[in-house]
Amino acid sequence: MNKIMNVALLSALAVAGTGGAFAAPTKSQAAATAQTVVGEISAVNAQSMTFSVKTKDQTENFTLAKQASLISQGKTIHLADLKVGERVEVSYTLDGAARRASSVHVVSQPMKAS
Repeated sequence: MNKIMNVALLSALAVAGTGGAFAAPTKSQAAATAQTVVGEISAVNAQSMTFSVKTKDQTENFTLAKQASLISQGKTIHLADLKVGERVEVSYTLDGAARRASSVHVVSQPMKAS
């Protein structure tokens, strides 16, 4: 009987010890993967749902997530409405090496040529 109890106890401890390895990420872990970048739109491809943002150091490429929000001057816009030169703030997550944009907020319009 003691042998059965010991085996049952060891089995329960083994399962409990590995339970965390399969748990879903916590909110703080998920929040840690969300990132933000600010820069100027350098390219937009509405058909492929991609766009590029030039920052001070580099150009970053993004794919627009299906449920992404795009806002300009307080109004919802479409990806095709983004203009090269507009300053944007992009919130995104990494999916492997790909950047998936969940929100794009236009923070300033491009400068007009004189």
